[in-house]
Amino acid sequence: MSTTIQHISSFVDRWAPERTQMDFDNVGVLVGDPQARVDKIITCLDVTPDLVEEAVEWDTDLIVAHHPLIFNKLEKITPTDDHGRMIYRLIQNNIGVLAAHTNLDAARGGVSMVLAEEIGLQDISFLDTNYKNLHKIIFSLPANARQNAQSILDDHRAGNTRFLNPVDDSKSLQAESLVEDHQMGSLISRLQSEANIAAGSIETYQCENSTDNTGMGAIGVFEHPLSQQAFLNQVAENLNVPAIRYSGAAENIQKVAVCGGAGVFLTSKAIEAGADAFITGDIKYHNYFTEQEDFILADVGHYESEIPIARKLQEELSRSFDDIEVTTTNIVTNPMNVFTSNKDS
Repeated sequence: MSTTIQHISSFVDRWAPERTQMDFDNVGVLVGDPQARVDKIITCLDVTPDLVEEAVEWDTDLIVAHHPLIFNKLEKITPTDDHGRMIYRLIQNNIGVLAAHTNLDAARGGVSMVLAEEIGLQDISFLDTNYKNLHKIIFSLPANARQNAQSILDDHRAGNTRFLNPVDDSKSLQAESLVEDHQMGSLISRLQSEANIAAGSIETYQCENSTDNTGMGAIGVFEHPLSQQAFLNQVAENLNVPAIRYSGAAENIQKVAVCGGAGVFLTSKAIEAGADAFITGDIKYHNYFTEQEDFILADVGHYESEIPIARKLQEELSRSFDDIEVTTTNIVTNPMNVFTSNKDS
């Protein structure tokens, strides 16, 4: 049986469930026919015009990207701007696009854990396990309302949904599902108004530590403590970055927290966890003032902290689909350049 885009999507969803994406995000199959056959895949961080041309040249069937090609609502798709031209070109060449963004940020073995491995950390775990507060919802419904209820649950990114099978349509059945807490109000309202679920038949329970496979950021240790200079050198070399912006100072660095992309919001979590340093990207000026002794806050760049996930995607897909050729892009999609002055030259 041929592998399809849907097979790839299902594999990625098992690793990084779409229901764990943040509310603003847009993940999953964004371009293409889910039933289309896949023989060649390119993995990448960003979908850019150059990358699309690379995909066309390589006769690629599917691009698996971290950052979504379609993020905001589209009013039109025409070849009159870069965004429209890319989508137009992809469709013309039957190339699909699948994005795994904040769901892959939050996944075990995802963006931050790969970053932690890349700089040489060991004993890696999530920095913040309170990424999603889940509730279990249990309710009774007529058997013939199952399809409608399932659609409403899907709209609210419910997971682990189960329906106890009825004997016939005259019998009621019970449904249970896991839902993020901020979705509960809307979900219950729609179940009552659109699926005629009685309020008295709905029960909700807050879940504690419902899964250890979802979190944000990562924390680990070096085998041996490093001096500040050795630490900065190792991070720069392992991530292939010419410069690192940082604040603070630490004589010995062994326990380190990281967050791929823009993760400065986790600085307090890193400090609470006893980290000697925290590595992320996109740090604003005022965020460098941590007022924490023996602590380094370092910005290695957004692209630089996330690009290792492209290779990880390639490795995981190659391991799981031996009938598909999977490669990582040769295009550097980072829009930022760094100029390092050499005053002696």
